[in-house]
Amino acid sequence: MFGLELEPLLTAFVGHFALGVEDPQGDGMGSGPYSPEGFLRGWNAGNAFAHEAILAHQAPDALFSQPRARLEAVWNWNLRREQLQASFEVLLEPSFVPTLMYLVLPECPDRVTVCAVWGDAMPLALPDVADQVILLGEGIDVPRHVAVDAVRPLLQDYPRIAPGSSHPTGLSLLSGYTHVNHEEAPRPAERVCRRCPSTTTAARSGPIARRSIACSPAS
Repeated sequence: MFGLELEPLLTAFVGHFALGVEDPQGDGMGSGPYSPEGFLRGWNAGNAFAHEAILAHQAPDALFSQPRARLEAVWNWNLRREQLQASFEVLLEPSFVPTLMYLVLPECPDRVTVCAVWGDAMPLALPDVADQVILLGEGIDVPRHVAVDAVRPLLQDYPRIAPGSSHPTGLSLLSGYTHVNHEEAPRPAERVCRRCPSTTTAARSGPIARRSIACSPAS
């Protein structure tokens, strides 16, 4: 995902100073004009070579992977999170926009899940790409996680913003979300705690750092 995040900055920098390119690496742009496609092509080639070399000499305990579209949706959500948060403060009802995290849960040690924290039953933009909701706040002695599929039936009265829908800020979001606005319906987190099967959260993000996540190419 780093290549996708860097490309707009690099493109703007090269354009501002009218720079040419000297890129002799394999699958690079060679000598001449810069292009975003050429940068991503060279980045992908180098990234694939580096991963192959690492895996050949140091096999991980487990190789966690996610589909390319899902990786991009999580990255895009976190990249746009602060802008979306600001839009709720200025243009819409104030609501919390959570950071999405990759976690390995005790009951699912062989796969990585995408989690969002929902604290204090506050108004929330719940992204579609999340697998689990971690519940925190008053009345919850120990953090618990609940499958998003179990939460969604309780949120049917709230508006869902589809991916790519027109947004007041003009943001381009790869993940849709449900806008849980307390002024429109009862506090749903209370119903979640009462009605949804949940598990005490003892998840760790550490194993993801120590193991490997297979990321798809940037382009």
